[in-house]
Amino acid sequence: MLWLVREPSFTRLMTVELWFSFIYGSYNGAMVVFLTEIMPIDVRTSGFSLAYSLATAVFGGFTPAISTYLIYLTGNRAVPGLCCPVPLRSDLSQRC
Repeated sequence: MLWLVREPSFTRLMTVELWFSFIYGSYNGAMVVFLTEIMPIDVRTSGFSLAYSLATAVFGGFTPAISTYLIYLTGNRAVPGLCCPVPLRSDLSQRC
């Protein structure tokens, strides 16, 4: 991601945005179906909406503050993007 910070351009930004949208669409399409099917039928709507809304509020709400703090500590504007793969790597190493 440092190449995007060093020499930003519209083409590079669009490449990153399209890649992120592909990743988001890949897991979000399957997640909605999976989460609705594990809920009992009588509470499916309220159970799914509560679980999804709470997760979005907690993790999505604190992300800008954590990213800003990491940028403040390191002085590197790309550090939030560099830290994202860390939980993914640890999760994959647990499964293998």
